[in-house]
Amino acid sequence: MFMSKRHMELKINYLRYRLSIIPHGYFASFKGNSVVYVFYDPDDSIISRSNKRRYSCSSKRGKKLSEQIKEYVELKGQLDLLLKEWKSQYQGEPRNIAFPLLKRRIGPLNYDFFIKAEPNQVEHRDDKYIDHKGQELLSKNEEVVAQILEKMGYEFKAGVFLDLDKFTHRRPDFLFYVPEIDKVFLIEVDGALDKESYVTKSYFSTASCITNGFVEMKDFVVIRIGHGYEINSEQIEGMLWAAIDMAIDDIVI
Repeated sequence: MFMSKRHMELKINYLRYRLSIIPHGYFASFKGNSVVYVFYDPDDSIISRSNKRRYSCSSKRGKKLSEQIKEYVELKGQLDLLLKEWKSQYQGEPRNIAFPLLKRRIGPLNYDFFIKAEPNQVEHRDDKYIDHKGQELLSKNEEVVAQILEKMGYEFKAGVFLDLDKFTHRRPDFLFYVPEIDKVFLIEVDGALDKESYVTKSYFSTASCITNGFVEMKDFVVIRIGHGYEINSEQIEGMLWAAIDMAIDDIVI
């Protein structure tokens, strides 16, 4: 993993924050029925480990709690693994960082835009794309980047329509969201840069981002490939971790 120390601190604190705002509990069986036990509820201070609540998983309340407890189990597992990794690399405890975060600078794109954005808005021939779990990718290189984002654990969308201004309408190759820093990044995969036409296209693509307030390696990442499929996945993953770390500079810690 290429995650920096301060990035790891932010993720640990983010996971703790998420855990603080959802119920905690576990699943069990009671008299032959599936039930969920809750031993922490941020909206009910009476509930505790010594004063648990039990709900049938088939009840209306139980169904809602079941989804929340699944999330709790997943987040708790992530936090435990991250704390184990922290202790293996660093001395002392991670700093306490308050959420929601305070930032010196807000990027051009936000989470609300990311959630509402529709993927697969790029025009193409029906037989000229790669279906990657419902996302329409236009090259093997894009598929490699999608796999890297999945490995890193971040949600992404391909081919989103981006209306930067009245003159600039773009469909970047990827947008991806990093929840622990509440940040949306744009990725362009610029291949075949041994061809002049592709160099020109890459130049204007980068220029349109910069003129609309995006900062390279802080709001957007350009993956430049000389020719063919000479793509170094380890290098690209390192670039994405580095971009996230540069964006952390905008956070007041």
